[in-house]
Amino acid sequence: MQSADSDRQTPQGSHTPARTPPGEAVGLLVAGGVLLFIGLSVGPSLPQTQRFWSLLCSLAGVLLFLVTARGFTVGRLPGWVLRPLRSSSNRLGLGPFYVVAVGMAPLLALGAALAAGDGLRMRLPALAIAFWLGGIALAVVPLLPWPLQLRIGPRRELAFVAGLFLVAFLVRAWKVAEIPWPFSSDEASAGLSAVQFLDGFRDNLFGTAWFSFPSLYFYLLSLSVKVFGRTIEALRLPSALAGAAAVVAVYFYARECFGRGAAMAAAGYMAFFHFHIHFSRIGLNNVWDSTFAALFAAGLWRAWIGNHRVFFVLAGLSLGLAQYFYASARALIPLLLVWLAVGALFKRKEIRERLPGLALLVVGLLVVALPLGIFFVQHPQEFTAPFNRVSALGARLEAQAAAGESPARVLLEQAKTSALAFTSTNLRLAFQPNRPMLLLIPATLFLLGVTLLLLNASDLRHLWLALWLLTAVGMAALSQSPPAAQRYVFAAPAVVVVLALPLIQATDWIRQSWKAGAAAIPAVAAVLVAVSALSDLRSYFLEFAPSRPGSDANTETTQRLAVMMREFDPAPQVYFFSGRISLRSHSTLEYLVPGVPGSDVIEPLVGPPNWPLTSTTLFVFIPEREAELAWVQQAYPGGRLYREQVEGMLLFIAYEVRAGPG
Repeated sequence: MQSADSDRQTPQGSHTPARTPPGEAVGLLVAGGVLLFIGLSVGPSLPQTQRFWSLLCSLAGVLLFLVTARGFTVGRLPGWVLRPLRSSSNRLGLGPFYVVAVGMAPLLALGAALAAGDGLRMRLPALAIAFWLGGIALAVVPLLPWPLQLRIGPRRELAFVAGLFLVAFLVRAWKVAEIPWPFSSDEASAGLSAVQFLDGFRDNLFGTAWFSFPSLYFYLLSLSVKVFGRTIEALRLPSALAGAAAVVAVYFYARECFGRGAAMAAAGYMAFFHFHIHFSRIGLNNVWDSTFAALFAAGLWRAWIGNHRVFFVLAGLSLGLAQYFYASARALIPLLLVWLAVGALFKRKEIRERLPGLALLVVGLLVVALPLGIFFVQHPQEFTAPFNRVSALGARLEAQAAAGESPARVLLEQAKTSALAFTSTNLRLAFQPNRPMLLLIPATLFLLGVTLLLLNASDLRHLWLALWLLTAVGMAALSQSPPAAQRYVFAAPAVVVVLALPLIQATDWIRQSWKAGAAAIPAVAAVLVAVSALSDLRSYFLEFAPSRPGSDANTETTQRLAVMMREFDPAPQVYFFSGRISLRSHSTLEYLVPGVPGSDVIEPLVGPPNWPLTSTTLFVFIPEREAELAWVQQAYPGGRLYREQVEGMLLFIAYEVRAGPG
């Protein structure tokens, strides 16, 4: 049926208004409504000093809706709206509707920040998460090809990658509660932050928790604790998963840049890389930086080589998520900027052609990281805390200068020490295997790979790897106690790809000049990777792990006592005869034995105590106070005595007395 208006004739010479482009108008109409909803929904929960933001969102939403509604009425949008919209559409190579959708994504991220706030608990939790996830969806979904077709690779390759992930995970998860030993107080502190999510003490994903690290990581840990309980496995298994995911990400990154041969060599070695295995077996956030760094690199190069818009956004999302974990991942942003600046000297046209994609990468970064970024703007001390704790600059450098050392010489020496960590200088702090990061064969390959990077510095692929390594060296050099192992974890993907390069390059060269042995050369390369992998496995599980690195009397005491207390149901009352250590001086006891039912006995006994015992009780003595055991045995005879030792060193004496019903 036709409307009456369809039969009307337009007078000759009159002007018929251009029809409003549906994609542009509909997108802007929806955007106006969303902005108004953000302003109205978050406004009542904001403090008075921040109401400006909700008012701004509301006014912008109403204005946008009015302008678009009038556009429908008169048949065209105002030029000041249409021109920049179409200009952005042309530059990005996207339809106007998609431009509006992608442009709305950071605004939803802003809404997430406003709804979350900067407290331990979010102001409007459901809205904050909905806005954040909605922004991520808006940044990605409009760019996907429809109908959606997932084509990751051939089945044989997918089977290889799946097997690689499984093997990498098993290597990282096997006996994860026992290796490495002991369970550190830092891990337990991370666990206590995770428990706070389960207890309802905090729920804000966009703030910080223990040690000023972003709280999203601790929320992920809380999901594992909810499944496995307050156990060591609950904190370490997420790291094992992240470590295995990093291996797969390395495969896809290396495949995009250097082919399947390099991908198989790099990922195959990384699955058994002793350095990466260690950080994949501890309940801290370090290993996640290697995962997101590799994902970012894989997404960036998939986007770069094919100039794929959606992969630029995915790379940006990975870069944004990386900001929620260990502090070394923050270096990826300046790394990207320096790479683009230096790369422009060699490949200006190539970079200029990808500026629209890089703009989408920034959108992806903003959508994910904006809520955390706003929190850091409000609390700059939380952003700088991880750096200030370990910085070699400032007061420390001034103290060395006052002692007669040249600051420049100190920094050069630190840079030298940091650079040698890959092949010559023993690692320190969080991983102390009494050797450098790389064993003999991988170290040899790595140095050959670095040579190839220098020979091909104008190639953007090689330039990216070189700057990645230099960034890690720079961070370690500007920090205390170089080479601190934990500051190199985010560079682990770059290290294994670099050492794979000479294998693949030499294989190609030899096959070109020696046709008769061409078939055997890849097998030789595979053997080198296999021998390196087995050497790393042996180094970690048969040499490093049995040495019980990081073990000390206090850490061993708290862990052994926690294990003993968990064997009782319910946990026993404890009288801890303390001194250099107390029941609550280490987080281990509080995490593994919630509430730590007991108290410290600080003053020495001068006679038998007369404490009433109503349940099973443990009297625990550190060796320095063993003499007081006799007074307790006299007061409560017939108990059971335990002597906890490790490698001949007495940790504590426990005297168990059963009392109460039964």
